Amino acid sequence: MRKHIAIGLISAAIISYQLVIMQILSFTQWHHFGFMVISVALLGFGAAGTYLSLKRVRLVKNARTILPGLIILSGFFMLLAIPASQVKLIRFDSFLVFSSHVEKLKLLFTYLTYFMPFFTGALAIGIFFVQESKKIGKAYFSNLIGSALGGMVTPFLMWIFLPQQIPAIIVPLAFVGGILITPRSKRTAFGLVVLLGFSLAIFFLISPPKLMPSEFKDLTKTINLPDAHITIEKNSPFGIVHVVRSPVLRYAPGLSLSFEEEVPVNQAIFTNGNLSGSLLSTSMNDSTYFLRYTTLNLPYVVLSPDRVLIMEAGEGTQLYLALNHDIKSIVAVDQNPLILDIIINNINNGHLIKKPSEKVSFHCLEPRTFLMKDTSQYDLIILPVMGSFGGTSGAYAINEEYLFTLESFREMWNKLSPHGAVCISTWMDVPLRYPLKILATLVNLGQEKGINNINNHIISIRSWNTITFLLTKKPGIESSGILEFCEKMYFDPVILPDVIINNKDPFNVIQEFYFQDYIEEIMARDNSMFLKSYDFNISPATDQRPFFSQFLKWKTIPKLSQTFGNQTLPFFEVGYFMVILTLGQTLIIALVLILFPLLLKRLKSKNKTWVVFYFGGIGLGYMFVEIVLIQQMILFLGNVIYAAAAVISGMLLFSGIGSYMSQKIVTTSKSIFLILLIITGLLIFIIVFITPILQMTMANSLHFKLIVTFVIIAPVSFFMGMPFPLGISYLSRKAENVIPWAWGINGYLSVVSVPMATIIAIESGFSWVMIIAGSVYLVTSLVGLRLKD
Repeated sequence: MRKHIAIGLISAAIISYQLVIMQILSFTQWHHFGFMVISVALLGFGAAGTYLSLKRVRLVKNARTILPGLIILSGFFMLLAIPASQVKLIRFDSFLVFSSHVEKLKLLFTYLTYFMPFFTGALAIGIFFVQESKKIGKAYFSNLIGSALGGMVTPFLMWIFLPQQIPAIIVPLAFVGGILITPRSKRTAFGLVVLLGFSLAIFFLISPPKLMPSEFKDLTKTINLPDAHITIEKNSPFGIVHVVRSPVLRYAPGLSLSFEEEVPVNQAIFTNGNLSGSLLSTSMNDSTYFLRYTTLNLPYVVLSPDRVLIMEAGEGTQLYLALNHDIKSIVAVDQNPLILDIIINNINNGHLIKKPSEKVSFHCLEPRTFLMKDTSQYDLIILPVMGSFGGTSGAYAINEEYLFTLESFREMWNKLSPHGAVCISTWMDVPLRYPLKILATLVNLGQEKGINNINNHIISIRSWNTITFLLTKKPGIESSGILEFCEKMYFDPVILPDVIINNKDPFNVIQEFYFQDYIEEIMARDNSMFLKSYDFNISPATDQRPFFSQFLKWKTIPKLSQTFGNQTLPFFEVGYFMVILTLGQTLIIALVLILFPLLLKRLKSKNKTWVVFYFGGIGLGYMFVEIVLIQQMILFLGNVIYAAAAVISGMLLFSGIGSYMSQKIVTTSKSIFLILLIITGLLIFIIVFITPILQMTMANSLHFKLIVTFVIIAPVSFFMGMPFPLGISYLSRKAENVIPWAWGINGYLSVVSVPMATIIAIESGFSWVMIIAGSVYLVTSLVGLRLKD
């Protein structure tokens, strides 16, 4: 019983550590490194299986000492990995990986640093599995239930502690688990080691290591400004929030060259090191007036809205502009409560509005959830400014941006009053991508709604660095006021109702000479040929493929490489290329380490082919399903950490129950075939019904949606927890020496599946990932029929 508790505790610590590293890398690097963490974790489990297959006899023979030692050692690695990864000698920068061999080496060392806690913890779990192979269902249950509890608790810890402090909270679980199963003869020595570990944990809790974000992150560049200092630092599952103050800090997207006064912005808000918005000076009586000199002011030139909905209002700028125009009713929506509190305090403490409670209604919800829950109509719906000044270098290429999908724009259109409009702005980039994709999305929406002459419904103007689009329900907006506004502000009209733009660059000359021609091509009645032939993917994003900032086309890579050079190419889509790099690295390592024990030890078994297909198949299939469900639940639950924690914990919990129940099943080829066939059927059910179920329940509370999440994943997870223990149970009777190798194959195929599933989702959509998962389980079930009972 003590061993089961110890394994549960180390499993909880490992999964919690995994979620913490995901958040840390989202801050120090970018969102896409979350996939690298999952791969490193699974690689640790796979490598542990390989090592166990090579040293099985020795490890099992000395398990009484080695098992608690490994659990305690894993806790030490968890404590030391984060401060070690921030040492300059090891700390890498993802933007430099493709141009510097030194950075590639640093990336490898970072892999190793984060790998060690997973390897040592997994090796302990593997030894336990070998010892308990006759009762593997119960053993696997302890592992999965512990992991599930760790995943559930971690999001709550993120509200209280900074991510670099959380390992100090969770590693005592490993220390307690290790001491719990330490032999009496070793307790004094191990106790002193654990005492040292607790001392280190207290030290890192009180004095946590400093996280060093990439030098290319907005926060790093802002901190380098004169007299810059951090005034607020808070953490939550939504990320680390910083507020930075500097007397020379300025933020005014789309500001006119005619504005000659001081911009009253001296504070900026950052989430995970990325600029989220700005705070206006509270010492000035008219600190919002300068916003009338930006392209963002376009909707207020065209319309006189009474009711305005601002999505992702934590960006601040759009909310301040609406306040300046004295709008009667403003509805501000943002999912991050920390940022909303900062914005509300800034408004209440300044001179921005006399009675904010009467004018502004704040809603802390995921924007898409709000759209489905709210029944009101609005004269104007405003989206946040997309992209960033100077371009994003593809850092957000694999971010799920559900607010900017075609389905999202449909929902916004349905909430507009008869004279309403949707407004969206973006920074200009080179080569052109963001402006063209936004326009293509608006045109596609208009065509869906049966608008014959889309030119009468879209208005667009640009400055030297931003462009603003307005999609109106009412056709034929008068253009004279817009032309007068552009003339006064030195803005260039791009699209005006029934007006041919002859002078293409009256004020702001841009690098893209054919910009206006591209605009006309997209505005044409049939723009499909242009969208296909353009060098980048500018077709509208959808909920199936919500990667709005993903522009790379495989077929145009040779042309782009020839035009811009091989070293420049990765910086168009650095996020996507990092996933591809992760896949390449893990594939090579996995293949080598799977074949290595076979070549070295020449494992003797008649079931080698079955072991590869069976344990590889259930590893690949399980992770494909997990990755898809996490991606689907990001929109449903409104946050990547919530989605990851809920799906991972839920799947582990119900898989653990399934594993426990598998002990009651007689292991035969027929029973294994039947279980895998049930899994395939349940996956087909999910493919068909998950989208309508999520849409029907999207508007409910977070607690209710968590229940829905568990209801969806419970049946399939329950049965997905059975194949592994059933397979191990079979091997324990037929070829016990192959068990560690089988566990290693399961781990390695799981490793490869993570980036592979992401690439398939980007190129073909989430449904295809789930279809492939179902196919893998079906093929695995057919292979299982070859077993001899």
